[in-house]
Amino acid sequence: KTVAFSVPALCHSPLPIIVSDFKGTLAMMTKALREKHHKQDTFCINPAHLYTEQLDVPARYNPMQILLDDWMDSERNKDLIADTQSMALQIYPEPAVTGDNTFWRNGSRKILVFVLVYLITYHGAEKASLSEALRLLRNVKELIEACKLAMSSHILNGELADMAADLHYKLTAQDTRQVDSFLEGAVQALAAFSSSGWLAESTNACDFRFKELKEHPATVYLIADPTKMKVFSPWLGLMGWAAITELTRCQNNKPVLFLLDEATNFRIENLSNSLTGLREFGIRVWLVIQELEEYARVYGREALETLLSQTEVKQIFGASGAKTSELISRMLGEQTVKSVNFNFGRTLDEPITRSVGEHARRILTPDEVRQFADTILFIRNLPPIHAVKTGYHEVKPWSKWVDANPL
Repeated sequence: KTVAFSVPALCHSPLPIIVSDFKGTLAMMTKALREKHHKQDTFCINPAHLYTEQLDVPARYNPMQILLDDWMDSERNKDLIADTQSMALQIYPEPAVTGDNTFWRNGSRKILVFVLVYLITYHGAEKASLSEALRLLRNVKELIEACKLAMSSHILNGELADMAADLHYKLTAQDTRQVDSFLEGAVQALAAFSSSGWLAESTNACDFRFKELKEHPATVYLIADPTKMKVFSPWLGLMGWAAITELTRCQNNKPVLFLLDEATNFRIENLSNSLTGLREFGIRVWLVIQELEEYARVYGREALETLLSQTEVKQIFGASGAKTSELISRMLGEQTVKSVNFNFGRTLDEPITRSVGEHARRILTPDEVRQFADTILFIRNLPPIHAVKTGYHEVKPWSKWVDANPL
């Protein structure tokens, strides 16, 4: 998938691209060619500082800038609570299979919403960061004081005061076990952004805005550290949410591409259901997935069905899992196969008779899909295509453009 799709896509397309790069290898291989041959600026958001000698100083992006935009624009004030709720859902998402703990997750999200809105409205850009929100959540005395301050506020037509009063009542009640559980859930959801960790510096300011890609094409690499996936997965999902939020609010439909490599290692809330609507905003999403069943695990079985029905192109480089092989076999459909049958009769004197029959057979059985060495292409409503794999190293001038893979 890297050699035959991801790198060729970065070699070929002159459009702005946002790339999830789990090991930093795509940036190492294609950053220079994106700058030289496609004349684009490149931004490597690289919290773990991988390969900084070659990739230069990491860029920064603060997702809370979207909330600051709402607050600073008088016409957008009404979006502040809704955007904060959406961000809280991204930070603390519902699992693919919702269980009985929805009540507790909603309680944690309500606290997240209050803290984020409080920091935005009372402290502005100075403390508008996720690491600052985590610090406030960990300091219950300071959180109670924040509630007291906000309870007398008329901000947002008194909605902030209502949230503050509700939280203050729970924090100062005789039995705080319930709110303690809410707080713990909120703290755990933001734990990756602690001030001593890798992500604090990367998310405390903005060196660029995703919406600028519409007018000034650039390539953005979101570089994670594969040894710290529990830390970086929530951040990658949040960055995807922020990018989609900014780009869908632009007043034009100029194309921007998302190349989401290893797309099942993080989750962008409501991505599957948004695929059709994103087209209207010029957003094209390329999902690179190791196993289709992994997508079902992260987003749910219904989301997988939505993904398969809404994507215009499906490119299969091979399958090893039994369920994925079965699914691809069913997608290929069936063909009519003719068979010739001979009947020798019951005695030696009877003549041999021949008959031709027809029966249905899958184009490839699941076992044949597993052994298939080439590429299978599904393009819109066309019949399936048997294609030959071609790597970037077999195409000129790409073979000269791409730098070495550091791994």
